[in-house]
Amino acid sequence: MKKVLALVLAVIMVCTMAMAVQVGGTELATAGDATVNANYRFITPGQSIIFSLEDLDLDGNKAVLNKDNTFAPEKNKVEVEFEKGADLVASKGWAKVIENGTTTYKYVITTKASETAVLDDTADIIISKVTVTKYAIDGSKVYKFAKKTADGTMVYAFAQADHLGDLVKNIATPTESVCDFTTINHDFEGWGKFYLVFNYGRPTDTLYTTSSIPAASDTLYTVKKQSVGDDATMDVATTTEGGKIAYSLKAGEKVIFSAVPTYDLTKLTKALQSEIITNDVTVTGILGGAVVPNKAVKITVDKQKEGAALYMVNADGTLTNLGAKFDENGVLTATAKITGAVIVADKAMTATNVTTGTTTTTNPGTGANDVVGVAAALAVVALVSGAAISLKK
Repeated sequence: MKKVLALVLAVIMVCTMAMAVQVGGTELATAGDATVNANYRFITPGQSIIFSLEDLDLDGNKAVLNKDNTFAPEKNKVEVEFEKGADLVASKGWAKVIENGTTTYKYVITTKASETAVLDDTADIIISKVTVTKYAIDGSKVYKFAKKTADGTMVYAFAQADHLGDLVKNIATPTESVCDFTTINHDFEGWGKFYLVFNYGRPTDTLYTTSSIPAASDTLYTVKKQSVGDDATMDVATTTEGGKIAYSLKAGEKVIFSAVPTYDLTKLTKALQSEIITNDVTVTGILGGAVVPNKAVKITVDKQKEGAALYMVNADGTLTNLGAKFDENGVLTATAKITGAVIVADKAMTATNVTTGTTTTTNPGTGANDVVGVAAALAVVALVSGAAISLKK
């Protein structure tokens, strides 16, 4: 009888889990990038798998709280087990974020950045178990996920929306639920057996030197000549938001494009925000939304006065000085690899890093491991204001 009861409880526990798992950037992003019938969803290198407090049944007063009734991440322990792909995880842990003016926490599993990983129709990351343990409370809530072979085919299913979307249907009483996998036409033996499965990498495509620059982010392009006799180099110059970007692409190169994030004052550290106000610094965002490759580009800004400087906003809210100089024609010019919002300031500001203006480019295939496609990696900037990520491996 105890075994039967334990099985019933396991069924209810797994099936009622509101696992609206999200896939997004190093901060947060929404789901909606997959369907229930898919075997897995795609995840771009550097993006994250995000669990909300509700997903882990820690919303409201269900979690262990601090004395001021705020969430205590150190007292709500989450352990994630992988059947495959643990080596593709860069970090995992609680992230403190602000959503619509309210502070909350998300459990974020961030994948490793890669300029070489491509989508290969393979389940690269498989989460098999999530355990939630509350401090001073006996017992842990364990969510297990398992695969099932049906008709000789290995089937992977995953949660897409609240209460597992179409995979869960309520029955007689509100306290009971049953996992109904009829929507994917497979018998899962009556209880919740499914995987959180991800295909890690980027799609690939060809970019010809005679074509226009694509706007698609996070696609690994191979640059080629259209035909014999065509130019082997593509020269590009784009003007946007008061700045101009110029660069060249050569046949044989592999390149990834991403959109430059729009400048947002609230993304800067409080110290920098204070510095702007105290020193009466005029800061203007440039290049926001522009599509750039993961290589050094030339940035120029017209009609700037002596003392002006170009900075890039880092993911942690600090600044990198792009080492801009005025050329012989009085145009403010810098050459750098862009991975964040770019601003022009009329006065010098505190920067944690300084480029020399001769940033070199490392193309895919050389073992590069720095973050690219930051626009996608920070795709949820519109959803999260001032996210302060604090992750532990």
